[in-house]
Amino acid sequence: MKYIINLFIVAAVVTICLTACDKDSYFNYVVEGRVIDKITREPVSDIMVSFLRYDDLVSQKKKAQKLSPPEYDGWSDENGKFCTHLTVPGSLIYFYSYKSGLYKDTTISVNFSNVPLSGTPHKNYKGDYVLNIGDIELEKQDTHIN
Repeated sequence: MKYIINLFIVAAVVTICLTACDKDSYFNYVVEGRVIDKITREPVSDIMVSFLRYDDLVSQKKKAQKLSPPEYDGWSDENGKFCTHLTVPGSLIYFYSYKSGLYKDTTISVNFSNVPLSGTPHKNYKGDYVLNIGDIELEKQDTHIN
């Protein structure tokens, strides 16, 4: 039931954002970079990167399944590289160790105010604001059980 309510809320927010936007034109706000292990500096794959926030815990022992529309999320590849986008600017980017649970969830702030427009405009598409945030260091979860 909670999943359905959360899905409905996300759908409502996206619908409001899309209907409030100028239907004649749109931009993409893109964040790209790389996730690495804080200690080893090795790339980390399978990290979900999103403009959307998710529930953290279902219980004390299990992580919640983090779901969202796939067009709004990016995943880090085997080299740790990621790219995620949204058609309205977000100010926070969330990093989730969704598949392995090895790394702590991380949030960073982003600012598109000084990012130039790029891309080739056509029809209603006006271009991309691409922000490269470089390397994001992820810390491993504490695996000690008391």
